[in-house]
Amino acid sequence: MEKIRTAYAWARAHKRTVLAVAAAGLTVAAGYIPGLPVDDIVNGLGVLLGA
Repeated sequence: MEKIRTAYAWARAHKRTVLAVAAAGLTVAAGYIPGLPVDDIVNGLGVLLGA
């Protein structure tokens, strides 16, 4: 559980990097998965990180 807390704290400290990498990765995945809601997922991640 401590590793999850540490990872979450790091992600919150580096919000822009995490969101940029997530957006890039999801955009690539959307090429293979039609209809993948990239914007909704990135927005949800932003909400979780408090962006």
